[in-house]
Amino acid sequence: ENEARLVNYVTEEELASYRFIHPYMYHRKLTDKVINYFDVGYDKERHALTFPVHDLQGNVLFVQRRAIEGKSFLNENNIQRGSVVYGLYHVYKNLSWIKSVIICESIIDALTCWTYRQAAVALLSADPTEKQINLLKGLPVRHMISGLDNDAAGRKGTEKLKKYLKDYKILQKILWPEGVKDINEMTEE
Repeated sequence: ENEARLVNYVTEEELASYRFIHPYMYHRKLTDKVINYFDVGYDKERHALTFPVHDLQGNVLFVQRRAIEGKSFLNENNIQRGSVVYGLYHVYKNLSWIKSVIICESIIDALTCWTYRQAAVALLSADPTEKQINLLKGLPVRHMISGLDNDAAGRKGTEKLKKYLKDYKILQKILWPEGVKDINEMTEE
């Protein structure tokens, strides 16, 4: 007997409890438009930015938290980051104008791209999973750009994307300026 797995989506009530602006959002180059569109918030108890992560239907599966001090992520133990691609729901909602999609590691990097009017998604890791690759294969946008971080893990992840997307997508990679580690360190130009 197969039973459907019940998913406990994040409630609107919980999301509303995070709808605060914190100066760190602007420090990370987010604009009010991007903050509102992606429902970025601030968890006062954990002193962390909050990023709702949606499934393709728009349901919020979990909230990714990033501490505003240090570089730690404060996640619930039961989340499965490798089964989602952050921002994919928003890309599907905007297909009429999207010509290419940048694939990032972090949510902040993806949101930086949206700030510059460039569609982007985040893998929440440098190592794309089979599930994430299949989600990217299904996206009706042929041109993708690897914006995984400019380090050994990011280069390895880019090679994996090239290998598994080559028959489905045109994949380019960002040419990193000297000393730049990730997209959030770059300017719009």
